[in-house]
Amino acid sequence: STLFPYTTLFRSIIESRVGASLARISGAKVEDFACTGAVAYAPIEPNKRLSKEVDLALAGKQLNAGTTNVFLQIGMNDSWKAPGIYSVQTENFVNEMKTQVGRIKAAAPNAKIAFVGYPSILGANNTACPVQLNNMPAPPVSTISVRNSLNAAHDWQRQSAAATGTGWIDLERDTAGHDMCAAKDQRWIAGIIDNSSDPSIIDRKSVV
Repeated sequence: STLFPYTTLFRSIIESRVGASLARISGAKVEDFACTGAVAYAPIEPNKRLSKEVDLALAGKQLNAGTTNVFLQIGMNDSWKAPGIYSVQTENFVNEMKTQVGRIKAAAPNAKIAFVGYPSILGANNTACPVQLNNMPAPPVSTISVRNSLNAAHDWQRQSAAATGTGWIDLERDTAGHDMCAAKDQRWIAGIIDNSSDPSIIDRKSVV
């Protein structure tokens, strides 16, 4: 089985959660522990921390010798919810990942573990197109703060992968050209309102 605890900034336009889509595409059994708003270590309610997702997987015995893969996508929330300067945030994030990955390895010794970066969200020059309505031109919005959060999360994920002997998947690179400002037939990420994409949706997106 595959374990997929993750948090995401904007939901894919695919009409199902990432875990369900992965199960459908791969044919594998996927245990989905997604939690909107989850953090690695930021001081918010305990139920929103990655450690709680690992607790649930351990309690339900979904982490075991038969687990083949574990994917972790987390970090953007910590970039704006965790206190401290960047170096302090980095140290705290990596230390927490060492703890949680250690717990995962102990319960699922045969699993390949990888951190998963966030997909390509922003368009050219770090702009967002949060409203795509009736195929009208979408006014881009400068979002350097989102770019900074993405950069921080990806840096922390890479450092955590190196510190724990696990992998890192550059999802942003692999989904380039499919951001919220892309043409409707290439748009895999939707913003706040989007009834122009294929498949079209109007939906309030899950925000980290």
